[in-house]
Amino acid sequence: MSTIHVANLSPAIHGDMLRSIFAHFGPIADIRLISGQGPASYAFVEFSTSDAAVKALAMSGSEFDGRALRVELANQKGGGGAVPPANPQALSAELFVGGLAPSITGDMLRMHFSRWGAVQEANVMTHRQTGVSKGFGFVRLQSHDQALACVGGAPHIIEGRTLNVELSNLGKNAAGMPPQAPAPRKRKHSVDNEGDGRGLCVQQLFDAAPALEAYAQKVEADTHATCGAFGSIRSIGVPRPKVSGLAVWVEFDESRAARAAAASLASRTYDGRTLGVRVVDSGAARRGAAEAAAPSDGDTERLREKARFEADQSRLLQRRVEDLESELESVRASAKKDRDFQKQRIAALVARVASLEGGV
Repeated sequence: MSTIHVANLSPAIHGDMLRSIFAHFGPIADIRLISGQGPASYAFVEFSTSDAAVKALAMSGSEFDGRALRVELANQKGGGGAVPPANPQALSAELFVGGLAPSITGDMLRMHFSRWGAVQEANVMTHRQTGVSKGFGFVRLQSHDQALACVGGAPHIIEGRTLNVELSNLGKNAAGMPPQAPAPRKRKHSVDNEGDGRGLCVQQLFDAAPALEAYAQKVEADTHATCGAFGSIRSIGVPRPKVSGLAVWVEFDESRAARAAAASLASRTYDGRTLGVRVVDSGAARRGAAEAAAPSDGDTERLREKARFEADQSRLLQRRVEDLESELESVRASAKKDRDFQKQRIAALVARVASLEGGV
């Protein structure tokens, strides 16, 4: 069963907005938006796979455009009615694959990972404008056990590159399982009333400043893949190793994309931590991103010391170069004097020889 029933929609919501909300969970085959007799509307969203429909149940209770969505699996007659998922471990069967060469395609990923089980989806993430690979992708197998076996089957090498293969954490709800009977719940993200609302502050992606650049890159890739499903992203600020901030900042082109992403992320965990999400002004997102990339006070002092040391070394090197140039000039002057002296001796000898020949 791959269709969900989405109720309590605002009349202002249209098909493209629904697609931006649910596209992260899997490829969408069809959307049927139906206006009710009252002020509320409802819709049917048909996914290409049943696992995607089960994932989308995590959106139930999330507030969008002032209303708490009700999301449940559609029954065979096309109506609502929650149905327990057939595969409760479907959400944990997805893999993050990093370190991809630009030439690697989804089909190549599918072929490589098929040895651990039937591959349900294999996608390489690309830049929206250029279509060039971002260097990472996602592969979904049939079961959590297959995914674990795949992670344990390292090293994974394609096109001469050793890949970084891990369980994809961004996408689980707080229990790590799809909800059995979704019920409306309070919104878990906040919205700043001031500004344009195009920014997003996501907390709890880190429990401490990242010690490894590879982990920071993985968080950035997960964030881009997830948030990019809701709209065009202008920038993402992720704390790098040895920085003081822990929040991830995202700036969207449109505020509705930020709200949709916030509603989706508020129901998820990352590495066992429940995410905290806040919609902010785009200026705040840019400032937060700048601070995320800035070194802490201790690192700033170390950088200053390093700069002073390098400046001292540069001055010493310049002084040595000047000394060598002076020495070289002295050698050249001495050589010129020797040449002049030799020329004078030769001229004197020539004159003496001429004098002797004249006397003979």
